[in-house]
Amino acid sequence: MVGCGSASQSILFDPTTGKIVKTFSQVSGSDELWYDPTTHDYFITGENNPGGSVFGIVSDLTDDFLANVATPVGNAHSIAVDPISGQVFLPLAGGPANTLCPDGCIAVYAAAVPEPTSLMLLGVGLAGFGVMRRRRPR
Repeated sequence: MVGCGSASQSILFDPTTGKIVKTFSQVSGSDELWYDPTTHDYFITGENNPGGSVFGIVSDLTDDFLANVATPVGNAHSIAVDPISGQVFLPLAGGPANTLCPDGCIAVYAAAVPEPTSLMLLGVGLAGFGVMRRRRPR
């Protein structure tokens, strides 16, 4: 994935062939990208995005654009994702335009959707409790 500082597009390319796989006009004007190996998603900052400052999410599994998340302050330059919790960390610079945190801060976004494997583990755990309760002596 390649993010471009100009407000035009982000590009997914195949490094083995050097060919462009897909372009994404939904998020652009990026400074940094992050790849989360747990969800297989790219997180792309879009500080100079034409529709306003956002970070975008692109699936590495399907090569589809998933979502844009508006950022509270128009200076989303960096991004990081915790592969365990799924939380997205977005540092926000301080300054007079930042009324949310004028001295600067880090915005933390919760994981939007649990991974399918997490849901499966939850289901298996609940089924196990049901079996244990049923077999428990009275």
